[in-house]
Amino acid sequence: MIPRRIVIVLLLVPLLLTGCAVRMLYNWLDWAIAWKLDDYFELSSQQSSELDRQVAQILQWHRHEALPGYVRALRSLSFDLRRPLTEAEVAIHLQTFEQLMRQLAEGVQEPANRFAVTLSDEQVRRFMAERWKKQQEQRKEFAQEHGNKVYASFQRKLEKNLDQWLGDVEPAQQPLIDQSSQWQRQYYATWLDYQEVWLKALEQTLAQRGQPGFGAGLVAVVVKGDELGDGRFKQYVADSRQRSIQWFTALSASLSPEQRQYLRRKLSELAADLEVLSRSS
Repeated sequence: MIPRRIVIVLLLVPLLLTGCAVRMLYNWLDWAIAWKLDDYFELSSQQSSELDRQVAQILQWHRHEALPGYVRALRSLSFDLRRPLTEAEVAIHLQTFEQLMRQLAEGVQEPANRFAVTLSDEQVRRFMAERWKKQQEQRKEFAQEHGNKVYASFQRKLEKNLDQWLGDVEPAQQPLIDQSSQWQRQYYATWLDYQEVWLKALEQTLAQRGQPGFGAGLVAVVVKGDELGDGRFKQYVADSRQRSIQWFTALSASLSPEQRQYLRRKLSELAADLEVLSRSS
């Protein structure tokens, strides 16, 4: 099971739409972010106004400062995929997207603190209570199903994503789908423990909102998952990362010429869309 930090990094690449849809959805991000946070915290009108200001600042920075990095990373990945990737190459690309994630986390820390300081203790309490409730529901579901539901759900989602990025999944990819789904089931209990420690760290960090160290603390929670729980998950995170590298290397080797061409074109189209966004006002 891949921990939260790595999951987020890997999901930076699979933006499943290209063309005008990416640009349109990006331009709706201010609305989507505000809607989601209002759903989480039931914001007052004053809080909503402050949130709008901070989101506008974040998106302005992200468009001009962050997106060019994604463009370069996607084009580099597309170029290297002209042939099967080595494990070393996959590790380099993963590291690039991890660095982009850190850049994002550091870029939002000041606006996030300015918004977080407006939240009441009761709003934070309700938010965390809902997160803990979902955590308990995941544990209960996993215990009842013996991991079968997790396995089936992850397998369906992975097949769908590969269809969208490769055109069609071929028999050569099915063992990889099965392997990844088995990992999901095998390490899910550890992942739930990891999530619990992560939630505790988030709760402690939110309690520090408005204080000088809040922004850095928020970044640490997001990007330093292997240091949570006094380092008890360091080996788990390292093993998960290595499994991910090996899996993507094997996937790269399994691609047919048609799939490789399809994937490279999708990545290049996404890079072009993000470049247009990065240059717009």
